[in-house]
Amino acid sequence: MTRLKTICIILLISFPSTFHCVAQTTVSDDRYQLFIDFLKQEKLQQDDVFYYPFPFEDMDMRSYYKDFPVVTDSIQIAGILRNSIFYDNLRFRPKYDTQLLLPHSIDIDMIDQKRYNARAKVAVPDSSAHLLFSAADIGVPRRFDQLEATLMNMEDDVAYLLFEDKSRKRNYAYTQMSRYVAVYYDMVWEEEKASDSPELKYQPEFDIYYPNYKKEVRDPDTQKTLYHTTARIKGVANGSKGEVLGFETLVDDFRHALWLWNDEDPEGPWEEMLAQWKEHPLNTATAPNDTLQHPLYVVRLQATGRIARLDLTVLSNSMHHLDINLQQQTFATTPPYSIQHDIDARNIDAPVQNETHNSLIQKLKVVPYSYFPQAETMRIVAFLPASFNIQHYTAKLSFSHQAIVYPNGEKTEISTPKMPYRMTLDEKRFFNVNAYPHSMPVADIPIPVEEGCRLTGTVDYTYPNFKVTRYDIGSLPENVRYQKNSIYFGLSPKEFGEYGEILADYNFNVYDATGKPVSCNLYIADKGYRVECEKPIAWFTTIVNEGNIKGSIPVNIPLPVPTILPLNQDKQDSTYSESNY
Repeated sequence: MTRLKTICIILLISFPSTFHCVAQTTVSDDRYQLFIDFLKQEKLQQDDVFYYPFPFEDMDMRSYYKDFPVVTDSIQIAGILRNSIFYDNLRFRPKYDTQLLLPHSIDIDMIDQKRYNARAKVAVPDSSAHLLFSAADIGVPRRFDQLEATLMNMEDDVAYLLFEDKSRKRNYAYTQMSRYVAVYYDMVWEEEKASDSPELKYQPEFDIYYPNYKKEVRDPDTQKTLYHTTARIKGVANGSKGEVLGFETLVDDFRHALWLWNDEDPEGPWEEMLAQWKEHPLNTATAPNDTLQHPLYVVRLQATGRIARLDLTVLSNSMHHLDINLQQQTFATTPPYSIQHDIDARNIDAPVQNETHNSLIQKLKVVPYSYFPQAETMRIVAFLPASFNIQHYTAKLSFSHQAIVYPNGEKTEISTPKMPYRMTLDEKRFFNVNAYPHSMPVADIPIPVEEGCRLTGTVDYTYPNFKVTRYDIGSLPENVRYQKNSIYFGLSPKEFGEYGEILADYNFNVYDATGKPVSCNLYIADKGYRVECEKPIAWFTTIVNEGNIKGSIPVNIPLPVPTILPLNQDKQDSTYSESNY
């Protein structure tokens, strides 16, 4: 892995005549501060980035990161397997696409284009548990099946956790020698080596995964058997209103990573951290030969919103195996196109919000998002409040005519790079699968070198406005009828599109009598279309683009000047908050 040179700094943001400080890090126990500082320093080393306070509304991504229950019943497991085996009409062979989120292997033999035989072996956990964390639980360990999990702190969109795996011990003797010697004797990478061969087991990496995470590996010897692995720990991060937030993690075996960094850069901050660790109360190695220790994993979880709660599902280490035979089975039917709530991870609750040029001027925000010390650049982002309108590809924002204006009136023009159609705010998939990234342009500008600098320029916009029409089941238009939880559309009503395009994607939403959304599937029917709903409905809406407005909005914002201080200057400095960036 390529490492950036060591930077050991705290970033404090100073606005002209104002000191901006948000939510200093507070932890319930000083024992955790070393682990938090370590994760912050490693984040800086790896990605060369500090973040300013999270500027956006919490981004709900529940339709992309679906949660599936832990299934342990053999009949249910067999049913999931049957519903996962399709016939691939393009490749003329079986296709396996499963929602069984347990370690398992499967062999499929095609009899003909309609039938198959399959044999599966499934590793079923003997038990599982939910470990719930909120700000009130900081420093309070949660225990299950020899795992001890502790929430060390929560800072806005970032949470820090500590896991102690008491189910096993690892030999850390190699941390008493140089990395060159340890690697030469092949003493280090036992977990990476363990992941090379397919088996019925959890992912060897100790991490928090999305609820629907799974990984497929084909047996390298037979090139036939498919092995599916899953994670022992899966997590859901929620915002204050119950939003399901996307997230990514940085996770380390603390003893291993501290040794690795200190060996690579012995004159950096790692030397002092290593000295602190030798005296740390959680360091149970009391003698040089006391090298067999339970692993301690430190985790930094960064989400697409302010974290209010973490729900971790933990599967037991102990498992039992099920052998399932599926003989003379018929291939499952390819699922129909779902027209409800599965579109591009969109926020289905986002309201339609039509705007004018004047209202957009009031609502547009342009703020610093992050800072890159090595590159000496600052990332600026422009965005509008979350709404149905900006989830469409026709909604676009872009920077132009940017300049930094200095206190003496001098101006430095900034060339505006051409951004790709779906630019990435953070070069991270966890952030950019949400519904809004194509309407969040970014610009990297030079770091201002003195107080009082301002960024000027314009943000160009294209903004779609929509017409929403409600149809009650009791008063449907001609050629539209409702029968047995299905709506039938003839081809003649122009308001539904000549080819039924209004019934697809974002344009069509169905509700029950309580106003809750109802999931539906779209089928081509005789002389029209049929929308089949999962339960009785009361009304539906269509949403039609009535036209786009275009224009430019002037930008003139103050630019903060990062102040760089040594991380270990004193105890107070070592408790800085990423929210301060």
